[in-house]
Amino acid sequence: TIDETERGDTTNKKSTAMCAWWQSQDTSGSRLLSPVASPQCDLPPSTDVSIAGRALLVNGDPYEVRGLAYSPLLGYEARMVAPPDIFTQRHAARWSLDLHHLAALGANTLRLYNWDPAEHEHDIAFLDACAAVGLRVILPISNYFLDHPDMVKRIVYRVASHRSLLMWAVSNEAAGTTPPASPKAREAFAKVARLTAEVRKAEKLVNTWHPISVPLTCDVEAMLELTKVGAVVDVDAFNCYWATDQTFPVDFYAQLAAASSRPALLSEFGIDALDNIAGTVDEDVQANHLVAEWRSLVSADGSGGATIGAVVFEWLDEPWKAVKSAELGGACEPNRGGIRAGWGPNALPDQCANEAFFGISELLPNGSLHLKRAYFALRREWAGAGRECALGPMAARDSEVSVADSVFLRYATGGLGVASLLLVACVITALRHFRLRPNTLHDEQRELADQADCDTQEDDGEPELKSSRK
Repeated sequence: TIDETERGDTTNKKSTAMCAWWQSQDTSGSRLLSPVASPQCDLPPSTDVSIAGRALLVNGDPYEVRGLAYSPLLGYEARMVAPPDIFTQRHAARWSLDLHHLAALGANTLRLYNWDPAEHEHDIAFLDACAAVGLRVILPISNYFLDHPDMVKRIVYRVASHRSLLMWAVSNEAAGTTPPASPKAREAFAKVARLTAEVRKAEKLVNTWHPISVPLTCDVEAMLELTKVGAVVDVDAFNCYWATDQTFPVDFYAQLAAASSRPALLSEFGIDALDNIAGTVDEDVQANHLVAEWRSLVSADGSGGATIGAVVFEWLDEPWKAVKSAELGGACEPNRGGIRAGWGPNALPDQCANEAFFGISELLPNGSLHLKRAYFALRREWAGAGRECALGPMAARDSEVSVADSVFLRYATGGLGVASLLLVACVITALRHFRLRPNTLHDEQRELADQADCDTQEDDGEPELKSSRK
């Protein structure tokens, strides 16, 4: 339960005074952002996020995270290089199409991994675009800031009042696989604790409150060691890679319930699409595994109420990771090395996790996306329950976001959002009257055309999934 005096009044944030900003020059000429009290509020209103017991609430309603880990590539030619922070207006052409597909998927949350304060002093285009399509953001305070905690306030001051912000993710697996009680792990946890304190302190100055999570490996002991050193944690977060038939998750949830009364989020779960044994991609196995895990292990219902939802790892294949970790190829049998290198969790069907193939989509040489079968399987799971165009709860409830003034459309089309939308609508209508069949348009493309005007999908328009390999 949250201490109300610590949290501040999250029920009336839109009328709170400390929303304005001013810029000053320090002695080195660097521009600094600082919060000041003001009766005006030029920033978008902060999301009303709160916690009640083990539940996460948004605008007073229970919120289940249907999330995607989102770390987009800069481009196909740069696929072998770790991407920088591209969540800016100048890269809108790269992420705007992703947001369209993510909203249509029925996702309501994105977990980011990189947020550079220098890139966002004057540019929160990506957050505006997320809000326009009903996506909330788990914003990272990455491991870089473990040694630069004084820089955290620049992030918090700039985005804490944005309506797309759901929670903070402070660091990611900071102690790695080091035993949680070891001196090395405790040193890492102490740095994390300082970082969480800086986030909470900075938010108090702007009179907002958002939950702080600290994504850890799938280990309750790590969470206990983290809290021992005084970390501020509102949501327990774990990156867990399980088999759908394992009994361990039940034990894990029981241990967690005994150790913590906080909400729990599975901040990563997933499976790659490469069958390391056969040496070929098997999209059916990935799709079946993700849906089975969501239904039976990680969703709020599937976990028996133990979680507030989960984040699928991940949206897009990241070839650069496999190249970077090629030396880990020996963990898998056979050892394929190179781009097919992986680490060896025994939970996955081939007992190999290939870092380049975890995405439910793939960036192609021409810059377009290949949506894997897992995308459509998850969309049936998430967007098939009558949700309003699969845009998530915020878009359906927030009357301030309209198609006509959608920042997403403006950035994606250079200011011609309304005209483009009308043109697309006309094309879609014409296509539907033409009654395209699978032999004239690929199944996935036809599904996207149907989804665009929110019509019910025909059963024969969805890729048929084969049974999982054993």
